[in-house]
Amino acid sequence: MNNFTEELILHYEDTKGNTFFSQLINLKQKGTLVENIDNFQRLNIKVTNILDEHLTYVFIETIRDNIKHEGHLWEPNSLENVFRVVRNVENKILATRRYTTHNYKDESISALILPQFTKLTTQQLEEKYQKVFVTIVIANTIKVISAMRRNYYT
Repeated sequence: MNNFTEELILHYEDTKGNTFFSQLINLKQKGTLVENIDNFQRLNIKVTNILDEHLTYVFIETIRDNIKHEGHLWEPNSLENVFRVVRNVENKILATRRYTTHNYKDESISALILPQFTKLTTQQLEEKYQKVFVTIVIANTIKVISAMRRNYYT
């Protein structure tokens, strides 16, 4: 436990919801993030007189380390905000993973497949760079046109 967590325990241990607060502070994500949010909210309803910034900190401490760090970096100002932030972080993490299909012969699922790095020639790198550059220019142009339309029609 870190110092801030210990301070929270000392500060809130005399409150009426003492047992619920201790359950809340000891909650750890075991399943999905959504399940953890539900568990946290169930306990949170029973705990009273806790500042929102303390609740956001306590919630972030309940989630897995790979998401916890991002949650603290965003410094969310409400529980709803922290729930949204950590869901987005989890979705980005899940989107970067590629799994193979289920292998029905030996009833096992293959491990995570990491992308294979290939060495590109100078010409191939230049072609990729040009494609990315053109894509970025087009995307930014569309954003500017959309913004201009919104400003013009409002």
